[in-house]
Amino acid sequence: MSSIQERQQFKTMLTIAAVIVITVLAGEIKIIPFEDTTFRFALGSIVFLLSALVLRIPILVTGLMIAALIVPSRAFLFTLLHDGTFTEQIITHSPAAAFYLMYTVILVVGRIDKRKQKTMYLIVVAIAAEVVANCSEQLAIFIILGVSHLKPESIGMLIIVA
Repeated sequence: MSSIQERQQFKTMLTIAAVIVITVLAGEIKIIPFEDTTFRFALGSIVFLLSALVLRIPILVTGLMIAALIVPSRAFLFTLLHDGTFTEQIITHSPAAAFYLMYTVILVVGRIDKRKQKTMYLIVVAIAAEVVANCSEQLAIFIILGVSHLKPESIGMLIIVA
């Protein structure tokens, strides 16, 4: 491998690492639109989407790494700031991985990296990714934690807000 290729690969790895860190941090900025619910909007997915559109990063690799790292980072942060064990927090925050996995799948299947010039197409894929990923996270919360505060009328709001 040539020196130029090595530098390019290193630059790509640094870019991926920066996107992961910024996405994880932005995911901690949350808007909770409904009282007594686990449903929320965070800025992490927006950062990931914009990074995927603007930067030359492999969406699948980056998304899988975000999904893998979001859970332990949230568990670590929550363990530092609140009561509870790290293991309990891993379980509590594991549905976030379902969100980023599904979000990544939709972006990859939608091939947003190949259709950057098609604005309406990107909007539709971004909305679909948000809705499907949020529903996947809510399903994971229900399956893993046995909790569901999301009411049927909230699902309509989810689609409108996304």
